[in-house]
Amino acid sequence: MSDEPLDRDAYALELLKFLANGGEFDGDQMGPDHTLDQISVAADLIREGYMDGSAFPNARKPVNIGGPGITPKGRRRLADEAKAEKMVDRTIESSRSETRNEGSMRAFVSYSVAEKDFGGATKQALETLGVECFLAHEDIRVSEEWKARIVQELQEANIFVALLSAKFKASEWCSQEVGFIVSRPNVVIIPLSIDGTIAYGFISHIQAQHFRSESEISTIVEHALYLKKPRQMIPIQIGRVRGAGSFRSAEASVRPLVPFFRSFTDTEVADFADAAVNNYEVWDAGLCRSDYLPKFVAANAKRIPAALRNELKEKVDNLVFPDSDG
Repeated sequence: MSDEPLDRDAYALELLKFLANGGEFDGDQMGPDHTLDQISVAADLIREGYMDGSAFPNARKPVNIGGPGITPKGRRRLADEAKAEKMVDRTIESSRSETRNEGSMRAFVSYSVAEKDFGGATKQALETLGVECFLAHEDIRVSEEWKARIVQELQEANIFVALLSAKFKASEWCSQEVGFIVSRPNVVIIPLSIDGTIAYGFISHIQAQHFRSESEISTIVEHALYLKKPRQMIPIQIGRVRGAGSFRSAEASVRPLVPFFRSFTDTEVADFADAAVNNYEVWDAGLCRSDYLPKFVAANAKRIPAALRNELKEKVDNLVFPDSDG
């Protein structure tokens, strides 16, 4: 038996739940011993109308006579407590989602189910860019559970990709998803047009990018994300630089970063320099040696850590470090 004081409120709820499930407050079902505190809690519940029973044995172990059950008032208390618990759970999950979204990118792709191939291609393009992705699903008989999931994903997304088309425009679900997302002004909205349909309604002020093949989706989405979310995209791209496995992929990985060299944070400067000097495919790639790395150095010479600066000098002989040592 524990020496810790009884949490009376917690035990009262535990007891009401036990009774609601058909249990009886007696020694045989609740355990070999009830403490005096537990008996006192039960007596309070009877007195307050949460348990039935006009009398209760004043003994350490109640007599097993088909003990008290839960009253309608007790059931209402349980229902209220359950609602409160759900609200707390939702608050915690919302907080976790906000924290998660501060440093991550999560996209909601809205599309007509008749054009699911384009939806799949968009999802693949986003995931290649390091973006978590949810594909919305159009179905007029969608269940309540599925509706709740769609709302949750719309609440958590910080990127919204709309695959516009005549079928999209005719879809009740797609239009509702657009209406929901515009209520969240910090979400990046990227309208892509499958058949030339222009952005309409609440997003008519955003120019839709028309693509002619699935292969164009990745380029369009990547460009949009670099414009709208460079701070999230830059670390992802530096990771690609670090993992480049050929001269061509190294050049392709560095190229999108070039316009942002001057806006790199100190951490990004150090990370990029480290990725470059520790990957032969990067520092020895033709365009990287002749163009990209010199531009990086020109923009950030004074902020490159000394050890990494020396390594760059050793490996790329045409680099010039203005106003720096040596």
